[in-house]
Amino acid sequence: MSVERVIPARHVDLDAIEAFPYFAADFSGQMEDGESLDDEPLSSELTTPEEDARRLASVDQIIYEKLQQAERDAHDVARKAYEEGFQAGEAEGRTFGESQYKAQIQRLDAALGDLSASLDLNAKVSQEELLALTLAMAEYLAAREVQDGASTIAPLLARVLESHPFPEGDADLQGRPGLTVLMNSRDLDLLGPSARNHPGVGVREDDTLSRGSLRVESAAGVLDATLERRRVRLLELLHKMREREG
Repeated sequence: MSVERVIPARHVDLDAIEAFPYFAADFSGQMEDGESLDDEPLSSELTTPEEDARRLASVDQIIYEKLQQAERDAHDVARKAYEEGFQAGEAEGRTFGESQYKAQIQRLDAALGDLSASLDLNAKVSQEELLALTLAMAEYLAAREVQDGASTIAPLLARVLESHPFPEGDADLQGRPGLTVLMNSRDLDLLGPSARNHPGVGVREDDTLSRGSLRVESAAGVLDATLERRRVRLLELLHKMREREG
């Protein structure tokens, strides 16, 4: 007799099948002492709809709580990320703002410097213009006074002769005066004979001189009392005054 538990199909015939052992199946199962298969009904292993509903509700509650916790965790992560990003952005923004502020201050300082320089230049130009205007007015008034003739040139001649640095001398051996005063011929005509009444002083005309100008010559030197020279001296005086004020 074969001890194989699987019968090959080629052997399945009435004669060959007898060669295989036959084991009767036992479905009684192992029961503990005092227990019987008939003691519990089959329905005891089944659940009621109420129990199924409670079980499903419990599962839904667990899922809901898990979702709530996940949502809270997500909010916490988002909040922390926002705070970290805000702090980083705040620091970066502060640095950028400070750099922009410093740049604006530098531009403002430069603009104020340019404005100050412009104001100084305008003040200087205004002073120059005022000085030029003053000189123009002085020249105009001097020219108008010169047109009056003797009333202007005679006092000038008297002041020059009174304060000149040359020693008053008599005429030399050739009869030339110790001092020679040169002036414009029109001024000399207006003065008349009074201009020749100064002892040791000779008066001659010189049309190269402008109206109102005098030039005094002697053996010791020359005194330039022309309008042009007086104008230069006035400018020098005004510039020195401005330098002291500056």
